[in-house]
This record gives sequence, structure tokens and C-alpha cells, in this order.
Amino acid sequence: MDPGALQVTLALTALLVGATGTWSPCGLSMIETIAPSGNSGSRRVTYAACLTFLPGAMVGGAVTFGLLALLGAGLQGKSQPLAYGLGVAVALAAAIAEARGTVIVPQIRRQVPEHWRRVMPMPVAAALYGVLLGLGFTTFVLSFGVWALAALALLVADPALGALIGVCFGIGRAVPIVAIGLIVDRRVGRGALDAMTMRPGIYRGARAGDALALVAVALALVTSDALAASRDVDLEVKRGADPSVAADDMVFQGPHGDGFLVRGPHRESLPGRQPAIGGPYVAIANSNGVTLLDRGTLAPLGSFVTSRVDALAVESAWVIYRRREDGIDLLLARAINTAGTSFGDPILVARSDRASQLGRPALSAGRVYYVRSRPRTNALVRHAIADDETTTLERSNRVALSNPAVAGKRLAYVVRSRRHQWVRLRRVGGGHAARTIYSLPGHRRQIWSTALTADRLYLTVLSRSGASKLLSSGY
Repeated sequence: MDPGALQVTLALTALLVGATGTWSPCGLSMIETIAPSGNSGSRRVTYAACLTFLPGAMVGGAVTFGLLALLGAGLQGKSQPLAYGLGVAVALAAAIAEARGTVIVPQIRRQVPEHWRRVMPMPVAAALYGVLLGLGFTTFVLSFGVWALAALALLVADPALGALIGVCFGIGRAVPIVAIGLIVDRRVGRGALDAMTMRPGIYRGARAGDALALVAVALALVTSDALAASRDVDLEVKRGADPSVAADDMVFQGPHGDGFLVRGPHRESLPGRQPAIGGPYVAIANSNGVTLLDRGTLAPLGSFVTSRVDALAVESAWVIYRRREDGIDLLLARAINTAGTSFGDPILVARSDRASQLGRPALSAGRVYYVRSRPRTNALVRHAIADDETTTLERSNRVALSNPAVAGKRLAYVVRSRRHQWVRLRRVGGGHAARTIYSLPGHRRQIWSTALTADRLYLTVLSRSGASKLLSSGY
């Protein structure tokens, strides 16, 4: 599930849970306090009080739930899948309690200071009342959802999401009070207040709505990337980057740009950088151009002259390379002839402009996969070399797409939002929804380049310091 779906679910739940708090003694008394009858009959003062009460409640909510999420971010470390699992349990337990109408325990039997309205201007007092109600735990609690949201903010451990939960909770607490307070001196407003106080079934229905919302939160957590993604990392190469795999062989780039081949327990140096492996070949870049090596013996076969190569992909019939020329990215293909000893003329696969960039290429069956990134949008693209046909597989202006890897009919690619990254897997020909096979929360580490086999994902993870690490995970 896209992390945005979890955010929306939590935000809507916070609105409902906040609105349920209207039935608290503080909520009901606040309606009378901000109404014209509560401030010498002045409707102008009522309007001013409503304008300050709402932002006060939003600030109070953001403080409580934002700080809880910040605390969670400091405590969790790398335990987010476990935290999300606990969040599912909390949401379901609270939903069951709400559905049964269980008495709220523990209960905070505290009300707002009534004397503020007498010693302060009403708009100022209303703002402070809003803050107290928005804080959630300074007055009566009328829903287990309040406790559940506090626990979820701590467990999800995203301060921005915690603040969003708090703001929505504050809006939910304030809007019904403001709406009824503005008209409580009229028949329709008095009728609404009488219904709230004299028909307990309405409050019971509000708690049932909270229960359904909490179940939706639990489902969102269960299908979130943090739980759905495979995390069984069984290979770790420190200071390695840019993997390329074929069967049981892997090549990667070391910390100083030098290439390496890993074959079983053995590691061998390669006479070049930006290594790629595919078919019977290993391709490397050096100061003179691109060289093909025999995959079995690593003996040099043939080479061609080019410059500024910073990415390679190779298979039995083609070698693809990316080079940068005068600020422009070029993706070029050359046919491999006579067992790797000679090459066809360069074929232009793609060219960037000043406002775009081309990502690292992946290659399978004569088709090149890459991402074209622009300031406001980016696209995952497939180009058939023989037909000179280009197809856009996915486009987004909400998240960044990058680093495709392909194995047979499977295509993996990286998706990144401001606070989350995940690797999605889809079929090359479409027809099935993409699913998440790896997830990395937060922004301190970054998923970089990837490689794929029939049952394993290889990827580079960069830390904020620039250190790289190669990981492998089953999917």
C-alpha cells in the first residue's frame, strides 16, 4: 500500500475520534461558553471566539501527537515492522472496545478552567480552551480512539504524520462545537444540543464509527510497506554499490570505483569500473571506453572507444551504456558481434534535455528500461532497440521513480516519497498490480541501484554520510 493511504486513513480516523469528544462535559460546556448567551449576547464576540478556538485546538493536537511521534522516532531505530505490528494490535483492541461501548478506562476527569472566560477577553480564553481540548489528555476522554491514536503516533514514529493526526484530531474536536455554538441560541441549534444530551444512541453511534475507522487503520497497517516487504537480508557487502547479477554471479563497484566479481565464496577484482554482467559477458568501463570480458574466465574479448561512461548493461546480443556530454545524458546501444570481439555502430536509445535526466539502464531481450526524470514528473520507460519503439510503463508527479532492474518477465523499480522508499515488482507485460518487495522508511538512508533474479533482489543502500552497502533479500 502507498504510504499516502495510511496517512489518509489515520487523518480521517483522527477527525472522527476528535468529533466524538464533543459529548464530553468540556465539549458540551464549551458550546454554551462560545455561544452568544455565554458572552453577554454578543454575536460578534462569538464569531471571534470561534475563529480562535479552532486554531487553538489544532495547535494542541499537533503538539500532543507530533511530540509522541518524535519520541517514537527516537526510540524505534530499525524496529518499524515490529512497531507496525503492535499498531495493528492496538487499533483492533481499541476498535473492539469502542464497538462494545466499553467504559473508558483510564478516564481523565478534568475540565477546562471555567474562570478564564471571566478574567480574559473571550477570543483569548477560547483559543486557550481550544489548546486544552486539542491536547486530548487534559480533559475528559470520550473514545478509546484517543488512546489508540496516541499509541499509533508513537509506533508509526513519523513526526509529520503525528502532527497531521493531531491537527485532524483538533479539527474534529473543534468543528462540531463551533458549528453548534454559532446556532445554539436558535431552535435548530437547541434541538441539536438536546439530541446530543438526551439521545445516548447518537453517542453510541459515534463510537461505533470510531470502531470502524480503527479497523480501517489496522487494515492499512497490515497492508503497509513496512509489513508487506520482505526483510530477510542474507547478504551484506559494506562499501559496495551498483550490483548486476546473472545466475549465481554478481558484479559490483567498490568504494574507489573499482569493479569486483563475486562467484560463490570468491571475490575477484575486475580491470575497470561500472561493471555489468549478462549472458556470457562482463562489461566494464575504463579510460579508453568499454571492454567485454568472458564471464567464465574474465579474459578480455573486445572493446570500443567512448568517453564519460557512468552506467552499463549487457546481455548476449547488446551492450548499453550511458554517457554524459555537455550536460546531456545519452543512452546508447551497440550490437555484440562475433562472440564479443566486435560491435555494431552506436544506436541512440534515449537523449535527455537540459531539464531532464536519464537513470541507470536495465536490459533484457533487446529491451532497455530506464527512468526519465523531470523537475515535476518522472516516467519509467521501456525501449525496444530493434523496433525503435518507446513505451511509458508508469508516470508519476507525486513520487520519484528510479533504478529499474529486470529478470525475465519481472521488473523491479524504486519508488521514493519524501519520507519513505520502497521497491516495487511488476510483470513486464502488465496485467498484474505492482507489489512491494522491500521497504525502507525514513530519509536518513536511500535506496540507490538495484539488480534482480528470479527470486532475489539486490540493492544499494546509501547512508546520509555517503557510505554505501549492498544488500540481498528474497521476495
